Amino acid sequence: MKTKVKNLCSILRFECRLYPLRVVSFVINITTLIYAIIQYYHTDESRILVLVYIVFANIIWKCISTFREFIHLLRDPKYEIKDNLPNNYSEFKIEDTTKELYNKEVIDEKNKVYLIYSDISNERLRDTTPLIAKLDDTKLKDSSVVAYIKKCHGLLVLFLQTKWHSGVTFFSERKVSLLSDIEGNNKIKIRKGDYYYSFLTNEVFCKCLKENIETFPIYPPMAWQMYTIHKLGQTSDIMSNHIGVSTMAITTDNHIIILKHNRLSAVHPESYQPSGSGSADFSDLKLCKNRLGYDFKDFIILSAERELYEETQFGAKNYNSYKKNYIKETIITGFYRDIIRGGKPDFCCITKLTISSKDLNYKPDSIENDKEIKSFSILSNNHYDFTELDSFLHDNESFISPGLVIGIKFMKETLSLRPNF
Repeated sequence: MKTKVKNLCSILRFECRLYPLRVVSFVINITTLIYAIIQYYHTDESRILVLVYIVFANIIWKCISTFREFIHLLRDPKYEIKDNLPNNYSEFKIEDTTKELYNKEVIDEKNKVYLIYSDISNERLRDTTPLIAKLDDTKLKDSSVVAYIKKCHGLLVLFLQTKWHSGVTFFSERKVSLLSDIEGNNKIKIRKGDYYYSFLTNEVFCKCLKENIETFPIYPPMAWQMYTIHKLGQTSDIMSNHIGVSTMAITTDNHIIILKHNRLSAVHPESYQPSGSGSADFSDLKLCKNRLGYDFKDFIILSAERELYEETQFGAKNYNSYKKNYIKETIITGFYRDIIRGGKPDFCCITKLTISSKDLNYKPDSIENDKEIKSFSILSNNHYDFTELDSFLHDNESFISPGLVIGIKFMKETLSLRPNF
């Protein structure tokens, strides 16, 4: 019940931000209604009374209409969100300049894993040179993302309603969107985002709505069949592209930790995922401000560590306590874009913990956060050996999330460069 109330409040806030003039109109109507009632009880002039009656009836009707809109927004459309995937990777439309930059791929047709990345970007993230991020001057409400959502609101809101009624935690939180690719320069562009905007663009890119097996599916206006994936930051791009983060935690006795999320997980339910995974919050960015802008690498690391804390906690009361007692160091291992999620940008890290695999004290704080935790040794005879981990991944390949697949790949590459991490 608590989750549903929070979801409800998030949807109402989202609609108010999307259509602020409706809120202003509603406040004016209520104020006028109260004034009309006061006038009704404090005047004997028949001419004024007629005017008051007219205003009173008009305002009552407008208030009823507003409430009907909210009731309609919260109704259960009786659909289910289903996958809408191409037969193979070649069916996606990807711009040539994007292919040139992201020249490496992780493709698994059997399990529908379609990821692209660039060695140039990864080398830039792994070096010690700072990356400065600048907030874009364009306000979110003036962006092509919001213009698209408003234009297609009647259809897209069905996805919002269906997700809300699915019973999972589904909050509209302030996120950070990436507006430029990571190449050789030292500056990148970002923008304040919103999770619901990303859900209605990136997350439904390869989804559809179905009522039952016999009915025709309902597709989002910019599904994969209609949309071409570009380089990041084009002004006409309708994808919100909020930043995803994940980290692989390594214990003091060199065990890697992975988690299996339950059916209530918002993304990739009932699959094995990195030790911590989620998205970068705008509140994380505020903590990384400097005189030049924002330290982007510190921002990614802080976001990844916060997600690790939220996923595992280990009895810590808050993130600061967790970082002080359990985290030794976190480094960025790579960056990729998830084609199935409209080219959404994601960053991978590894985190060295200060506890051993025998001391893992995992106590979930809710049913939704109750996850199966596993650890695998990655060291043998003083050399990294991933045999045990690779064997597990092979035996459970249909339950391995794309983030875990590429997170482990980047982890192996980074540890080969930094064997003493």
